[in-house]
Amino acid sequence: MRCPKHLVNMSQSNDRRCRERETQGLCLNCGVRPQFWSKRCIVCRERAKRAVPLLPPGLRHALRLYREHERKLEIEQRQHRARIAIEQVLKGGRITGLRAAALRLYAGLDSGKWRSYREVGELMNCSGERVRQLLYPSKIILTYMLGDEVPWRPLSVRRGRATPWRESHCAPAISAEVSVIRSQLANFKQSEQGVPSHV
Repeated sequence: MRCPKHLVNMSQSNDRRCRERETQGLCLNCGVRPQFWSKRCIVCRERAKRAVPLLPPGLRHALRLYREHERKLEIEQRQHRARIAIEQVLKGGRITGLRAAALRLYAGLDSGKWRSYREVGELMNCSGERVRQLLYPSKIILTYMLGDEVPWRPLSVRRGRATPWRESHCAPAISAEVSVIRSQLANFKQSEQGVPSHV
């Protein structure tokens, strides 16, 4: 797929990167964690398992705990960034009314702990599905702001032809909700660019 010239350049750059990581005492594969028993870190060593004996049971248990700690740390960092963005959105007045109250309770701005739809519904005296409907526009705006770095699954407004059942039963509610979301997203983009909303 590549010519000999580019293959030689790739090989030289790879050798140079490996030598730099080896002098710094970092793993040759990831370049993030320190070397362990060899030129690779404990995580890359366990993943590769190239002609090396399996790690002891205690060490494998410690490795699992380390991976769980990394995953929990990443989730906490995403939640922290999302909470900061939520505070900015609420202070800017882009989300008001019941949606702002549901978002404030969902992010745990009062207690510091994220809540589920059911917990927010119990506090607001409504169902979890209603809470999901209230939070859906806010989540789309926050997903646009943060990208994939959100503590929930990325959301998007689906486009396509609806089935006759959806057209007869659900189309009015879905179209109204989508129009509200699109108008809020357009206002948000205009405010980010500094363009007045009436233009």
